[in-house]
Amino acid sequence: MKTILSEKGKALRVHLADDEAPLAAVQAAAHLLADRAYAVLERSPGGLSVTLTPKEEAGAAALEALGELFKTLVADQSLRRRLTAGGRELLEYVVSHALIPAAPQ
Repeated sequence: MKTILSEKGKALRVHLADDEAPLAAVQAAAHLLADRAYAVLERSPGGLSVTLTPKEEAGAAALEALGELFKTLVADQSLRRRLTAGGRELLEYVVSHALIPAAPQ
């Protein structure tokens, strides 16, 4: 992932190659930042671009931190989706055993 600060310093653009993360993971990461920033997703040659614009005034350091957080969230969501797809039975087992102590007797 590559980040570029806008010329006016009010937004940050994150470029992702097609093979870096699934679209659903990028959308989920953008959704998780909805309380802090507006996110616009656009197809770009060879990938996807996400423009993050903070809802409140932010300097260059805050924008860079927002970009790093977005990258982390994309990685987290990608991993979550891989684990969920590959371990559906295990996930159901863990959830069912977690709920047993909460069941009324």
